Amino acid sequence: MSEQGAALRPQLRMQAEAGATLNELTRELVEYKGPLLANEYEELWLYCWALTRREAMRSVWGGSGGWGAVDDEVTS
Repeated sequence: MSEQGAALRPQLRMQAEAGATLNELTRELVEYKGPLLANEYEELWLYCWALTRREAMRSVWGGSGGWGAVDDEVTS
């Protein structure tokens, strides 16, 4: 992966952790001004998909492994 692609990963991760959707992250990739090869774009898009999926799973599973939002108190 090029330096531009590698530099974009932390930015995408921070946005995903802040609640950005896959569409928002994809828009970030499309509007990125640096040169990305087709395979880099695809790899970064899959990375974005994985980030948003991970964030979605965090909102489903509570800290103790029960169902509910992360902020919900889950009692066993």
